[in-house]
Amino acid sequence: MNVPNKNWRGKTALLMVAICLSFFCPMVSKAELNADLRDPYLEREYDWAMYLDTHDLKQYLTYPGSQLHPITIVRINFRALNRGASTRPKSAAIFEDLWYHNGTPVGLRRYNQLNIAPDLFGVIVIGADDDQPEHGTAVANALVRLLLDLQLKQIITSVVMVPSRKYDQLAGELGRYGFFPYMRVMAGQQMSIHLRTYPRGKDQYYFFQKGY
Repeated sequence: MNVPNKNWRGKTALLMVAICLSFFCPMVSKAELNADLRDPYLEREYDWAMYLDTHDLKQYLTYPGSQLHPITIVRINFRALNRGASTRPKSAAIFEDLWYHNGTPVGLRRYNQLNIAPDLFGVIVIGADDDQPEHGTAVANALVRLLLDLQLKQIITSVVMVPSRKYDQLAGELGRYGFFPYMRVMAGQQMSIHLRTYPRGKDQYYFFQKGY
């Protein structure tokens, strides 16, 4: 009988440990994610978190002849998580509201400045409560604007977490802005968006393709 060598046994042991960790390591759940961003997984893994929540202002600008009704707001909440620190993270606060009419941006109101040091890792969460597919265009636009703003400040967005039922639509909308799942080699830096469904599921990088 052949006896497996030590390397084989070592690799098998590492594989078993990884499988066990995948079962017992707590992950974020859909029910736990909301605008207050109070979640043990987020607090353990990231330095900051943002939450994009979308809703319509149904009674706003409804006068006869209005050309801006309906209005959709994408609200962005922010929370500093203080990963690795002994102090309790601060509560979430509104960062800004982006106003849209049929997916076209028409206004912005910023409530706070982002006091995030460069090179800190964070996560952006797309809200799960909104079930209106027509909001997908506004969400994609708000996400790309936010990611570009963060990148210009050298703030690192590790991942964008998306509800499973919204993933395909958001991924398709990102194509409007030149982001696709397969990278073409380009000179210089290349912006990317890391999309992951929650609780678990799809996980893919989308790369900006200049001149797509």
